[in-house]
Amino acid sequence: MSRQGTYITYRLKKIPLRWKALEFLEQFKDDSKTDVWAYGVVLWEIGTLGAFPYEEIHNDNILAYLQAGNRLAKPITCTDAHYQVMMSCWERDPCKRPTFADIRRHFAFTKNHAYVDFSGINPSYVFPPMCDKEGNESDIKDVTGVQETVANGSFQNNVTGCNMKKT
Repeated sequence: MSRQGTYITYRLKKIPLRWKALEFLEQFKDDSKTDVWAYGVVLWEIGTLGAFPYEEIHNDNILAYLQAGNRLAKPITCTDAHYQVMMSCWERDPCKRPTFADIRRHFAFTKNHAYVDFSGINPSYVFPPMCDKEGNESDIKDVTGVQETVANGSFQNNVTGCNMKKT
């Protein structure tokens, strides 16, 4: 997690702001229910094949964004049922969030169903998008092209997205 803007300093410690629950951001309360919130964000990262949470939101605005009821959008590769698990992990009231045992039961029940459905993804899909040095999305269409282009140094992997300001 070496992305710029991933951590903020709190009491001389770096914390992963974008994975923290509302009650931590408001009251610095940290417990198993805040861990469930963070796990929901990890599930979202898996569903997006590695996207950066709240990429378009500056660190200073994360709390207000979440307090307004906003949450991470459903990944295109994720089933509705699995997205509902994510959303339940991000309940405003920690008492309404599932336990890890509840989450495990959900995944055990759906073990014959893919969590991430790759069938709908274009075979040329690359995430995170590759950007040129000016921040414009590249037109690289396959992994071989990515490897060659990265090897010659003409493109950079911009984890915060193309044409977006880093936070």
